[in-house]
Amino acid sequence: MIDFSELENDGEKWELFARDFFQQLGFIIESSPDRGPDNGKDMIINEIIQGKLSTTQFRWLVSCKNYSKSGKSVSENADEQNILERCESFSADGFIGFYSTLASSGLNKRLYDLKKNGKIKDYKIFDYKLIENYLMSYGFSQIILSYFPESYKRIRP
Repeated sequence: MIDFSELENDGEKWELFARDFFQQLGFIIESSPDRGPDNGKDMIINEIIQGKLSTTQFRWLVSCKNYSKSGKSVSENADEQNILERCESFSADGFIGFYSTLASSGLNKRLYDLKKNGKIKDYKIFDYKLIENYLMSYGFSQIILSYFPESYKRIRP
């Protein structure tokens, strides 16, 4: 449905798209994408978690990768090195991968192990299909129009 290659592997636009996507979902954008060396942090976002007795804030380190043209998966060795160190460096509770393709099985296993061993509290991978499902299910038509105008024409002629 949505052709993520409309962003032509432009990392900056992919990061801006991710920022707008998470903001629309209700996350608080603590640190937006910027230019220059980022030390492995594309964004820091916060999620407010409301319980019956208290409210807490969960801090996510977000890493954005757009490989829609090549179709290659996002791997730990080539793309997502030092996840634990990055999370610790930015005092993040968890890690979000925001990818236009899929995470490799090695990356998924690394994240699973980090969570299982209590090194990070949680992780989430937003792959191309999950992103598309959110965009369509939650009615994010303005975001689709802004970033993927050709796809928007096909979806809503």
